[in-house]
Order: sequence, then structure tokens, then C-alpha cells
Amino acid sequence: MIDVLAKIAMDDERPESARVSAAKELLDRGYGKSIQQISGPDEGPIQQHIEHSYAQDLTDDELANIVARGGR
Repeated sequence: MIDVLAKIAMDDERPESARVSAAKELLDRGYGKSIQQISGPDEGPIQQHIEHSYAQDLTDDELANIVARGGR
């Protein structure tokens, strides 16, 4: 697979877009993809709050709601 990408990237008769795509794939495999920053709506960090509960501490209604939401 790497050989195929290298041949495409080096082939002057291929369209430039194919050569760039092949080169990008080679770089992604060799060096890894660059980090992509993710931010919230105000360009600040995304806040996440996770609550943990034990099933034994929940009421039947709370458990039924979890099942109805598909565990989300």
C-alpha cells in the first residue's frame, strides 16, 4: 500500500490533486495526523460534567428513564 501511494505521489503524469492526496496519506502514516483543536461555542474549552451513580442507588423510575434513553 505504501509503495502504491509513493508511486502516485511521484508520478508527474498524475493529476496534481491525486499526487497531493497520496503525499498527504504517506505523511499521515509516517508522522501521524496533526492535532485538531476542539473548542466550545465561545471558542473556549468544552466543559463536561459526568455523574456516576450505582444502579442500586437509583429509583425504579430513574432506571426506567435510562433504559428508555438507550443508556445515554
